[in-house]
Amino acid sequence: VAVILLVACSDTGGFFADAGAVIQGVLFGASMWGDADNDGDLDIALAGNTASTGFAAVYANSGGAMTDISAGLIGVAVGISRPTLRKDGWA
Repeated sequence: VAVILLVACSDTGGFFADAGAVIQGVLFGASMWGDADNDGDLDIALAGNTASTGFAAVYANSGGAMTDISAGLIGVAVGISRPTLRKDGWA
């Protein structure tokens, strides 16, 4: 089973293009965008099921390059919540 995740960004013409982000694909997953590191770029928290196990990670956006920050999250089969992704007390 191939699991693929595509992150797209909009261009100035109103179309979407592949952002080239390398992120783990998941089945039955959920994601949430927010500024986890307070740098002004939207980061992504992702949870779901890979072809063989539960998965959860936070990817930091650094100028368009997405990097797994090794947050140490426990993998889950489905779902995610955002108590305070921005680390400033505000959801």
